[in-house]
Amino acid sequence: MLKRMILYAICMILALSLVGCGGNSAADDENNLTIEVFNNTEEIIISWAAFFGPDLDEWGEDLLGDQVIAPGDTIKFVLPQGEYSLVLFTYELYVVRSVSNITEDTYIEVGGGDKIPVLVENNSDKDIALFFISPSVNDDWGEDLIGGLDVIPAEFGRRFLFIDPVPDIPVKTGNGSKEEMLNNNDEDDEGTEEGELKTEGREIPEGPYYDIYYVFSDGEEIVLSDVLIEGKRTLTISE
Repeated sequence: MLKRMILYAICMILALSLVGCGGNSAADDENNLTIEVFNNTEEIIISWAAFFGPDLDEWGEDLLGDQVIAPGDTIKFVLPQGEYSLVLFTYELYVVRSVSNITEDTYIEVGGGDKIPVLVENNSDKDIALFFISPSVNDDWGEDLIGGLDVIPAEFGRRFLFIDPVPDIPVKTGNGSKEEMLNNNDEDDEGTEEGELKTEGREIPEGPYYDIYYVFSDGEEIVLSDVLIEGKRTLTISE
């Protein structure tokens, strides 16, 4: 019962931040849409599939029931035509993926390839709106790992983010430069504030080191450099 109550609370927060979920159309059995979920992780078990949308008894209804989506497994949900949003959780209620504005047949992959799962625990008193994790040897931040669809809720938000392994050589992807947040080691440079990054003249340690950049919902930005991440790891955000 407690887990159900916690799940409902999380779902309500995500429901307010997810875009869409209209309920203005429900079709007959001959006009459905299929949502296919593939768990492409090595060890994460998806135990909850909370759907928001038309023809559901309540917001955040779990359509997995007694089923789970184990690593390597695929499950298909067949629903009446409409607009849906979906949040996938582990048994511990850690979010692994969220997708909104589902109005047609959709394929959703969790994890993928050799990506590393990192659990972000938001123990701060503010929601996290954006989150980037990029190998320190890369020049670019890459994409927002939350996806721009929702937030990691304050105080009890727990979410898996799937990151790329550190490449053998420096890479510049062009998806979002770190340059604006980097300070050069010029002789007349007065130094950098704690947490800021430096590029030119910066010595990056060998190993699975990452730069981290996240933005709270109130706009406050936090940048960390050379954070060691080995395999599945927990990053705790606090103030």
